[in-house]
Amino acid sequence: MENIKNIVIIVLGLVLILTLVFRPNKDIPEYEDEINKLKKENQELVGTNKDLEASNDSLDVVIVKIDSSIVLKEIELTEKEDKIRKLQNRRNEIPNTVNVMDGNDVADSFTEYLKRRGENDN
Repeated sequence: MENIKNIVIIVLGLVLILTLVFRPNKDIPEYEDEINKLKKENQELVGTNKDLEASNDSLDVVIVKIDSSIVLKEIELTEKEDKIRKLQNRRNEIPNTVNVMDGNDVADSFTEYLKRRGENDN
């Protein structure tokens, strides 16, 4: 058991020494350049993010206007559908009032009806 512990300690020590020897060497200025590059990219991304937020806000306003317009159109549509339904129900109704006409009035009305019907057929 004691031998296994010693072997494990020796192996871990060798791994530590090898990682220290073969690690990539970067100078501090290289890290500073990389940090400055990342800071610049971050600033550009923050600016882009602000532009996108402004665009989203303006699009939200447009969406609200369109949504309210849709609601109004739906209300108008239901009102018109109700009117159409009422008119369709009344289409086959016979009016209760009758106009009293003499023979000449009937002939004139019938002639006008035939003229209108002839115009609509063409």
